[in-house]
Amino acid sequence: MKKFRTLLALAALAPMLAACAPAPEKVCGHVIELMKKEFGEQAGEISEEDTKKMLENCVKDAEKEKEMKGSIEYNKQAKCVMAADSLEALGKCEEKEGDKKE
Repeated sequence: MKKFRTLLALAALAPMLAACAPAPEKVCGHVIELMKKEFGEQAGEISEEDTKKMLENCVKDAEKEKEMKGSIEYNKQAKCVMAADSLEALGKCEEKEGDKKE
């Protein structure tokens, strides 16, 4: 009975845990800002329209990934991305994900 109550409590907390994750729009915006920061003048050559398309595609991909992985895994990945201050650090978020698959 105790395990059942614990499971029930976790099920009740799951939506709140997912709510703590940064929204895909925010995560993708951060990635684009990192790209602009690291590529400097080259990033300035990308039009606003192309940037908007990149953001839209990124958000769609992030939402799909969130559905596939589940809220808890998405939350971990999104927090790692948001903490990244460079493309190198962003790559480490991907490496962590790849390590789990192996």
